[in-house]
Amino acid sequence: MKLAVTLLVGFLVAVVMALLYRGDAIDARADLRAIESDLESVKVKLRTSETRRKTERARADRMYDIAAKAEQERIDAQETADRTIADLRAGTIRLREHWQGCPEPRLPGIDPSPAEPDAGARDREEGAGAIVSAAAECDAQVRGLQGVIREYLGNE
Repeated sequence: MKLAVTLLVGFLVAVVMALLYRGDAIDARADLRAIESDLESVKVKLRTSETRRKTERARADRMYDIAAKAEQERIDAQETADRTIADLRAGTIRLREHWQGCPEPRLPGIDPSPAEPDAGARDREEGAGAIVSAAAECDAQVRGLQGVIREYLGNE
């Protein structure tokens, strides 16, 4: 009888151990599934983050291009103003009549000194150049700002 009890106790211990092992294996599989699910979630978040980073980098590159173009247009505006002044002085272009100033001596009997050239003409030329420059710079700034707005509205 002792042998039967010992065998029965041994069998019960083996069954309990098998059940515990099976429970641990089931828990391990559940943990593995949870880890795999978490890993897939992290992979999706990583891909999303990489996509956003690439999108932001591309946007930053486009914004840099817009800024560089606006800066070049600003430089071109000054060159246009300088060219306008030179053309006015060379006589290749002329101001409209109402911008040309007064005709030769306005007052009878007053003769302008030949040693003093008409400073008003030079001022008008430089003023015209400044106006052309300011207008071109404003146009460049408007185009740049419109480019920024289009960039944000087109990619949102």
